[in-house]
Amino acid sequence: MNLTLYGFFRENFIQLFFVYGLVFFLMGFGIALQAHTFRFSQFTMAGSLWLLAAFGFTHGLVEWGFIFIPLQAPNLSPGEMLFLRAWQMFLTALSYYFLFLFGFRLLKRAKGPVNTTSGDRMTGRYRLLERVKGKLATLAWIPTLIFLFWFVNFIFFRLIIARTDGDWWLTASDIWARYLLALPGSLLTSFALFQQVHEVEKLKMPRVTNSLILAAASFAIYALAGGFIVPEAGFLPASIVNMDRFFQLTGIPVQVFRAIAGFIMTYSIIRILEIFDLENRRRLEEAEKYQAVLRERTRIAQDLHDTIIQSIYAIGLNLENCLYLVDENQGRTKTYIYETISSLNKIIADLRNYILDLKPLEAGGVDIVEAIARLVDDFKSSSSLAVDLNFTGVPPASFNSVNAQHLYQIVRETLNNILRHAQATEVQVQVQFQERATWVTIMDNGIGFDPLKMQAGPQSSRKHGLLNMNERAACCGGSCHINSRPGKGTIVTVNIPYGVDING
Repeated sequence: MNLTLYGFFRENFIQLFFVYGLVFFLMGFGIALQAHTFRFSQFTMAGSLWLLAAFGFTHGLVEWGFIFIPLQAPNLSPGEMLFLRAWQMFLTALSYYFLFLFGFRLLKRAKGPVNTTSGDRMTGRYRLLERVKGKLATLAWIPTLIFLFWFVNFIFFRLIIARTDGDWWLTASDIWARYLLALPGSLLTSFALFQQVHEVEKLKMPRVTNSLILAAASFAIYALAGGFIVPEAGFLPASIVNMDRFFQLTGIPVQVFRAIAGFIMTYSIIRILEIFDLENRRRLEEAEKYQAVLRERTRIAQDLHDTIIQSIYAIGLNLENCLYLVDENQGRTKTYIYETISSLNKIIADLRNYILDLKPLEAGGVDIVEAIARLVDDFKSSSSLAVDLNFTGVPPASFNSVNAQHLYQIVRETLNNILRHAQATEVQVQVQFQERATWVTIMDNGIGFDPLKMQAGPQSSRKHGLLNMNERAACCGGSCHINSRPGKGTIVTVNIPYGVDING
């Protein structure tokens, strides 16, 4: 035995046990910090990691007990000291029970790879894993039964056999806790972690995969250092393979190797937890994509309602006029038919542009003026109403194309609503170009309506159109206000900011 090393570790046993306990406590703390990410995780480990956290917390407290319990000796009686040490022993066995249960449950839930040349047959490794899982499913009570067996003997030994020898009682209890719980628990955990490798490999994160293999190796080391090398006792195998014999052969206390295994264990487990961050990021990305799809569906519904459907409705009105005029004025009927054909060709062009994601409206200041003027001219020709259009202010040199498109569609929807529902004879359209936004006011002398009743009423095309108008204005950072009363006509006021020209 190296006396120099012996003296060094004897003088620094407090620091050794502090570090030993700290690494296990940090493992439990690190897992606990990530616990909120486990609830909806698809990874096999997620449902069992709380047991590993419990092992880390309790085992860390056990090792710190070797520091703090002796410090209480001057203030406590021998009986009280034995009581504290007994509680420490119980926590030791409890921590190993958590570890055993973690490995047992993790292996039972392991997913083996199905990858064979035939495509349907399972690999030998997978068949073996499935057989093991099948056995474990029927033996789920084993860890709890072993722990209860240890606990009953823990009480029995004290009451019947070791009533006067507390040290022997605690030593024997420690040895059997390691043999019955720590050794199989560590080996089972090592094997179970190794079975998770194929699941993590799918993520194509070599660092996490290597950490998983390292964690499996650290538990295998701990099985030897913490579960097989025990205090010396007068029965086999503790009389031959024990901590004193190990120290004599190596000159290093076995606690050092346990601490090293615990450090590797903690480091690798915390690195493994990165997969849950990755999973959460991917889940967030999927949620964002889903929201984008919903927004796109809403935009498509708005565009179809405000463009294609309204155009088809106007064509239907022209065709109705043809029915009334076909016998009275064939020349006028032909004009309506030619207009209808032109409108149908325009709808086809709009659909083609829409499918190709092309904007039917350019965004420049002059173009928005021409677009609204053209829209009003089309409205006049299809309605025969008296329409007064006025522009004031200087058109913008740059107008965000998306905002311009929304403004165009809001004006179009308003005019179509007047045509379909208002029964008006006069319409006024006022477009005012201000410094930062365009204000459009559209007034009619129609029958009006109650906006509150319209919002609370049954679903209708008009209600859907009003909703589209408000949503279009809101998504641009603008506003759309409707002022109407039955018999008093309707005033629609729209405010759309110019924004940044995304085309320029």
